[in-house]
Amino acid sequence: MALPKIPVLIVSDVVCPWCMLGRVRLGEAAKLLEGQVELDIHWHPFALNPDTPRGGTERKAFMEAKLGKERLAEAHARLTSMGQAEGIEFNFDRIAVQPNTTDAHRLIGIAGDKADAVAMAVFKAFFTDGQDIGDTAVLQQIAKAHGLDADAYLASDEGREDIEAAMAQASQSGVQGVPFFVMNGKLAVSGAHPAESLADAIRQAAGIQ
Repeated sequence: MALPKIPVLIVSDVVCPWCMLGRVRLGEAAKLLEGQVELDIHWHPFALNPDTPRGGTERKAFMEAKLGKERLAEAHARLTSMGQAEGIEFNFDRIAVQPNTTDAHRLIGIAGDKADAVAMAVFKAFFTDGQDIGDTAVLQQIAKAHGLDADAYLASDEGREDIEAAMAQASQSGVQGVPFFVMNGKLAVSGAHPAESLADAIRQAAGIQ
């Protein structure tokens, strides 16, 4: 008998380390739910920093202006430790550019059934490898690695207005922080909660014990 398939919408920005952490924990939650439900994961774009210029800006200065040098160092140390516990290699010192993420979201948006894998590849390129994920060439490489022919699309502005509208819609609907999960179209969960908590939320949304 086929397991019920539960849609999980992830509202996320690809420069949010908590979003990467939350997606990995959702994967752990899926393991806890084996034999009960299957997850059908969808991504919705969000802009944490909508005013970031298209060419990006210098990362260190941007983050220090946003959080302050001391808070930033504390946040990086905490996230590095939490990431290690989940098998994520956060290398914040490698990141030189704070990118505009619209093009990365455009790529995820056209990836179809590969969207989840592409999203995770974008996270890894940014947080582990320190690549500029606002760079068209970087995104084209990620697309190719997943069998997508997106060179012309990424080099154009096609779909940009749709992504920007979707980002605005998320903010207007009340999403103030990401990751923001919507389980089975019913239950909203904000934040990168532990796998057990995410699994419980999915069970609740699915109406199972």
